[in-house]
Amino acid sequence: MRSFGLVETFAIRSFIAVALMASGLAWAVMLSVERVAVEQAAETGRLTAEMVIAHHLEDRDLTDPLSSDSVDMIDEYIVQDLLETDIIAVKLWNTDRELVYSSNAEDEIGTSYNDSSNVSSALEGVVVANIDRESHPESTNQYAEYGDLIEVYAPLLGADGETLGVFEIYVPYAIISPRVRDANLLILGIIVAGSLIVYFTQIRMMQNAARKLKDTEALVSTVNDRLQGSLRSIEEGSLGTLQALISAVDAKDSYTARHSLGVTDYAVAIGRRMGLPHEEIIDLERASLLHDIGKIGVPESVLLKPTKLTTEDRRTIEEHSEMGAHIIESIPFLAGLVPIVRHHHERWDGSGYPAGLRGKEAPLMARILSVADAFDAMTSNRPYRSALNVSTARAELLRFRGIQFDPAVVDALSEALDLGEVSASRQYDFMSRAVTTGSA
Repeated sequence: MRSFGLVETFAIRSFIAVALMASGLAWAVMLSVERVAVEQAAETGRLTAEMVIAHHLEDRDLTDPLSSDSVDMIDEYIVQDLLETDIIAVKLWNTDRELVYSSNAEDEIGTSYNDSSNVSSALEGVVVANIDRESHPESTNQYAEYGDLIEVYAPLLGADGETLGVFEIYVPYAIISPRVRDANLLILGIIVAGSLIVYFTQIRMMQNAARKLKDTEALVSTVNDRLQGSLRSIEEGSLGTLQALISAVDAKDSYTARHSLGVTDYAVAIGRRMGLPHEEIIDLERASLLHDIGKIGVPESVLLKPTKLTTEDRRTIEEHSEMGAHIIESIPFLAGLVPIVRHHHERWDGSGYPAGLRGKEAPLMARILSVADAFDAMTSNRPYRSALNVSTARAELLRFRGIQFDPAVVDALSEALDLGEVSASRQYDFMSRAVTTGSA
């Protein structure tokens, strides 16, 4: 049910997002279409001003009221060439922003509109076109008769480029509104269709993902049920679990398995020399056997590399302590070993990993494991070097006593070696070691 609720939530949110996106896009496109229509009208007005009117006014002074002959001449050209088109009115303004001519007899000639920004812009040489959706003082009569208007203001330039005044035309918005509407409907249809395709594609993908999630949840539930049964079996048979885990390491790298057995010998000898109680010796022995279990997750190309490791290789190897801790922390009877496995590569001076613990901040058994691990590694053959002899390995431990290693642990191993409680020459027997640990 959870996955289906997720699909429904996604469907609602996706629909809202697609609807908002489509609305915003449609709004922007419709404004663009309308703007294009207005700009076409502006270009028409500019050409009209240049080709029909301007050259007839080159030698006329618009600062004074136009003579009746000039008015008749302009009327003749406007009636013949302009008013039979979509243009419904024409006005002329002089450079003082005074109305000197209007094809609409109701307009008051000589009226000044100093606050008209459109006229001012045109006097500066800019062609202005806009949609007038409300009445303004200079267009009251035209708006009252036709409603929304497209206004175009164009500069009138003389032969030498000087500004004679401003030429203004009006076109009813109703003339272009059908074209704008049709274009908008077509574009809106395309946007809606595309948005629906995107929406239903997303829903289909989400439904597929939800089905896979449901199948995965069922699989996980089955696995969890089996794991619960397995964990109960593990608690009842710890010996078999230890053998299986150590065998897994051996299958990955036989050196790692042999190394774990050698480390166990040294760690147990150190623990006994330091007087650890029997229960802690058991934990130390198990942790020693499992301390490198995390190397199961290390690529064999790094784990079995015959040459010295690179910096990147070392970073990969260093992940094994955390990985090992994660592997065993889910096993109830091994949970107490997690801190030992996680911190067996910490250093006395705090420069170790993974947490950089210093001195006694690391668990005692982790510090014991660190010394046993290093000593067995030094006295074992590796693919890239031969084993050190016992004397040299002991000298190395002493050299790093109080730097890398707990001094008390180093001393305890030295005593165990001197007293013959542990030997550097061992015959490894995996099964006998596992049995001993399980029965301890």
